[in-house]
Amino acid sequence: MSRRTGASFMLQKKATSTLQLFSAQSNGTLEFEKHCITENRPCNFAITSNDHYLVAAIQFSNHIARYRIDLDTDELTPQD
Repeated sequence: MSRRTGASFMLQKKATSTLQLFSAQSNGTLEFEKHCITENRPCNFAITSNDHYLVAAIQFSNHIARYRIDLDTDELTPQD
């Protein structure tokens, strides 16, 4: 899932209940930036077209979690 200029990518890692943030380097490789903790077992996610929110389907609770994305730090803040 790319964001903003296409230079950042998020991947889900269900086993650790995290989303991994990578940045694309000029040589075409990806560099790990950080991980963001989500609810237990995110099984799919999407980022809104304005990059302000991330929504994640949570496998074990059968609901959708919503997070606000801090555009400066890429931190996720859970929303009710």
